[in-house]
Amino acid sequence: PIFSGPASTRPPAQVAFAVTPQWKEQRIPLSRFGGADLSQLRGLAFTAGLPAGPFSFDIDDVHIE
Repeated sequence: PIFSGPASTRPPAQVAFAVTPQWKEQRIPLSRFGGADLSQLRGLAFTAGLPAGPFSFDIDDVHIE
């Protein structure tokens, strides 16, 4: 999710992407985050979805362009 805009109560814009057990480069254009006010970016989060249960993930070399 991307948190943006002036109001902290505004829902974040989200983009889902699939992960695999192997390292894989992911490129997600900021334009895919519909409704995000990129002129007022407040935060970025990486989260896991369903199915619920134990999980882990590694993130390396993140760039925002």
